[in-house]
Amino acid sequence: MVIDQVRSQIPFELIVINIEESPADYERFKEEIPVIFINGKKAFKFRVDEKAFRRYLVRLA
Repeated sequence: MVIDQVRSQIPFELIVINIEESPADYERFKEEIPVIFINGKKAFKFRVDEKAFRRYLVRLA
């Protein structure tokens, strides 16, 4: 998984939320899975590009 690969080299806190446990979240995000938020802002949807994800995290550091 891209997130795990990047996280092994650039440590960050990861919180996984199962949207199927919340009908409201499921309706909101079901067409965008996976949805990645970084610091409360939607950063990726549908897929996570490893290079773009790394660049995003480096900018935050």
